[in-house]
Amino acid sequence: MSRFFAISAVALCVAQAPNALAAETPPAYHVTKTVTLGSPERWDYLVFDPSTHDVYVSHGDRVSVVDGRTGAIVGTVDGLPGGPHGFGISAAAGKGYTPDREAKVAAAFDLKTLKVVKRIPVDEDADAVAFDPASGHVFVIDGDPSRITVIDPRTDSALATIDVGIGKLEYAVAGGNGKLYVNGAEKKEIVRVDTKTNAVDAGGTTFMVSEPTDKTAPDYATNKKAYDDFKAQADKEPLAIKLADSVGHVRVATNASHSASSVVLLMTGRK
Repeated sequence: MSRFFAISAVALCVAQAPNALAAETPPAYHVTKTVTLGSPERWDYLVFDPSTHDVYVSHGDRVSVVDGRTGAIVGTVDGLPGGPHGFGISAAAGKGYTPDREAKVAAAFDLKTLKVVKRIPVDEDADAVAFDPASGHVFVIDGDPSRITVIDPRTDSALATIDVGIGKLEYAVAGGNGKLYVNGAEKKEIVRVDTKTNAVDAGGTTFMVSEPTDKTAPDYATNKKAYDDFKAQADKEPLAIKLADSVGHVRVATNASHSASSVVLLMTGRK
């Protein structure tokens, strides 16, 4: 995944009640600060770490670290000539993880010093990264080979390689329930992985998802009818993915949800 962004802004999002999925009001997001990161103009993933309130941004050959409360740039993680991509943050270990795709390694860096402390071999096309709180492990998504490299932050070593085998993979989300949900981009499926056994969950079927739209929602304040029409259509053709586990708990909300619980970075630009 490679994106090019021009402007970044910090917004504060307020958590809403569970019935937000059915709400007709627009998101309560507003821009509070603009943060200029400068060149090089190559961007990819970003992640907010609630333990430090820092935002980690893939930025050319480095990671730019921004204070999510003030917008101040607090430092960079250097030494990633192949370019960083996704992030997994282990607050307990005091380390973050991001792949250097060209070097086929995942770089472990100290959250306080922002220095790279270990380079761990991964597979081709390492892209997204997810930290799983249930296992305490970091999962690196190796896109093209359709594999996942599992890293133990205690030893900074690869514990296992999961062969998903459904074509190119993209983003992944840890559900907090011992399951990892992985975007099978090539087949438009979501695969559930058991983070205890490090295997595709035999009890979890894949979820077929529809093709996301590239349309932008109309402005609610100036054209409520157009906004309502867009939302009604989006509910039929999800922009995001709605997943449920075996007991029906929603793990990833649909685009109809406007709820959030922390500081987010809103970024504008071109793909």
